[in-house]
Amino acid sequence: MITFDNIKSGKLSLDTTTVEDYDPILEEPSSRYTLTELADIFGSDKGSIKHNYTNVYENILSSLRFSHVRLVEVGIACGASLKMWSNYFSNGEIIGADINEDCKKLCSSYKNVEIRIKDATLETVAEQFDIFVDDGSHISKDILSTFNLHWAELKSGGWYFIEDLRCTHNEEYKQQTVVQKPDEYFDRRYFLKLIDAITKACDNRWDVAQIIYTPQLISIKKA
Repeated sequence: MITFDNIKSGKLSLDTTTVEDYDPILEEPSSRYTLTELADIFGSDKGSIKHNYTNVYENILSSLRFSHVRLVEVGIACGASLKMWSNYFSNGEIIGADINEDCKKLCSSYKNVEIRIKDATLETVAEQFDIFVDDGSHISKDILSTFNLHWAELKSGGWYFIEDLRCTHNEEYKQQTVVQKPDEYFDRRYFLKLIDAITKACDNRWDVAQIIYTPQLISIKKA
């Protein structure tokens, strides 16, 4: 059973995490662990430690587990979720992007992980991928900018995920975040503009096949 005792204090992949490698030893082959178990082992907040996103991810992505998928995640923190993805998609290619130069030193022992220091709101992180996870700044305008840059690169049938959406309507988040952006960027209307666009695209059978909303996480499948 995975508990908090399995995780070193201060190693959780949260917004305030210090960039520091943490490599626990898996007692079994990675294929024997669920995504939630892997998240908890590596200290990712995607698992039962905090958000429980991994239940949603596994329901959607489990059929791809042993395929050669290309996954891009924006927002690295201490690299916990990249290590989780690396073990879950052992035949896949994992690309992590962050604006923090210190993140470049992470995950060096993970052969299928590549880290790119880029601002995903200003430039495309990668081309032609199967899965995209936006765990970046959680700022409303940044979410929209990142989507507009990367949706075209998502392959047909692929999935685009946006996490921590409570931040778009949490008045305290502006004070809590370490990311310095103009106050106007936090305006929820940018995220609502995205919601308006993707629901219309889905209704009209354009390039959005399916939208799933669970607490703080939206999952968008490309047609």
